[in-house]
Amino acid sequence: MSGSGHRFSRRFAACSVLALGLLSASPGAALAQDTSTRPAANPEQRAAALIRPATVYLEGTTTGWIRMPDGELFDTAPYQASWTCTGFVVNPDGWVATAGHCVDDVRSMLLDAAFGDIYAANMDWAPEELAAFVDGSFTVEGEKGGSDPTLEIAVLFGEGTSGTRLPANVIEYRPLEQGDVALLKVQRDDLPAALLATDDDVAIGTPVLSVGFPGSTEKVTDPSLEPTNKSGKVSAKKTSGTVPFYETDAALSGGMSGGPTVDLEGRVIGVNSFGPSGESQAFNFIAPSSGLEELLAARGITSQLGPADERYRDALAAYYEGRYTEAIEGFDSVLAMSPEYPGISAIKSDAVRLREQHGDAASSSSSSSSKLPLILGGAAAAVLLIAGLGGFLLMRSRRTPAPAAAAAGFHGAPGSGPVPPTGPAGPVPQPGAPGGFGAPPAGFTPPTAPGGYAPQPQQGAPGYEVPPTAPAPAAQGARFCPSCGTERRGTENFCSNCGQRIG
Repeated sequence: MSGSGHRFSRRFAACSVLALGLLSASPGAALAQDTSTRPAANPEQRAAALIRPATVYLEGTTTGWIRMPDGELFDTAPYQASWTCTGFVVNPDGWVATAGHCVDDVRSMLLDAAFGDIYAANMDWAPEELAAFVDGSFTVEGEKGGSDPTLEIAVLFGEGTSGTRLPANVIEYRPLEQGDVALLKVQRDDLPAALLATDDDVAIGTPVLSVGFPGSTEKVTDPSLEPTNKSGKVSAKKTSGTVPFYETDAALSGGMSGGPTVDLEGRVIGVNSFGPSGESQAFNFIAPSSGLEELLAARGITSQLGPADERYRDALAAYYEGRYTEAIEGFDSVLAMSPEYPGISAIKSDAVRLREQHGDAASSSSSSSSKLPLILGGAAAAVLLIAGLGGFLLMRSRRTPAPAAAAAGFHGAPGSGPVPPTGPAGPVPQPGAPGGFGAPPAGFTPPTAPGGYAPQPQQGAPGYEVPPTAPAPAAQGARFCPSCGTERRGTENFCSNCGQRIG
């Protein structure tokens, strides 16, 4: 390839790079970029939003009489005990799940309520001995002799301090030693529901979120129907006798019993059950959802979502993807279908605020289609620009170039010729080929930065500067270029490096 051909190739490549740079900075490309700072949701936040509508607050009350071992009533007035637990809806038609011990152990609750009075009448006993005696020999009963104490369970759902209270019937339960799950029924057919996971979905290390209403926090915070979410992971799969349990390190406390523990897809892996007595660390146990599924299957019921749940989840997905207008419209349609659907007010307010701050993110389909004309237009403009510059340079390369100084970074010692680049910036001659480059000057060290070689500063000099080279008069038959000092190749009339006429 001739020297002018080399120059044309280098300049054409430089112009091509320039044109591509212009294309990348074109208005079309800028419009296609999303430079917003929309907040990103973490997986726990998504899981909490998925299970939030189905989580309910439970209140239990039992009333009964205490009968002593001799058959006499301890007091003619009944005793009453109250407690709280957590539950979750498993089917929109009013089916609610909780822990078995939340509806089972009314006897112990009534004895605990009466123990202060019993001890006051028997102070000659040690408290521990009296408690063991009462537990082993006292009985509890309902208003009619021999009947069971009354039990009232209420399900509360809503937002903040505003909610709906529904009486619930205990359909079936399994006590702690048999699986610790219970199935309740309320007279409502549009409740938000959750989906159940299977044991195959649960492995050691599975991240989980345990949800519920801890009674300890109610003593120090304002009343609220907003549940607490405790993150953790599945530590082990254990059994108690033949009953399976999942061990987790999610921190649970009283009042969260019966609540759901979910995976990060919002599916319920099990029911919050119990923790070892006296254990200060987070070793808690979850009753697998398989036991709950058995109670449902015995009645021909499946865990499923309702139409409002499906719409809510679609709107939630739009919200987390930044399509706030679509999310707001979705939340509104959920409320039109189920006016008391909990958990929407706060997230809808966030969607409105984020839309004002960041606008809507384009959907993947509309974004791709809107970018296509811009990409094609920019590419066409780049092709035309490259073709025009190429034609201009081709015409210019056929004229005698004006004298020009060599580019800094490619000067060699006089008579040595320039150091050849090894990259695409210039040709690499074959060994022994005519016109080969001379060896680099003594002491030359290639730089580590990309972009070809460059001379290094001289020893002891404050910094390397390329000395100006005054052009010498052209001499016919001169051996070196008068402009840059490059050795002449054969009988060529123009310098292969800078284009200056040699002779």
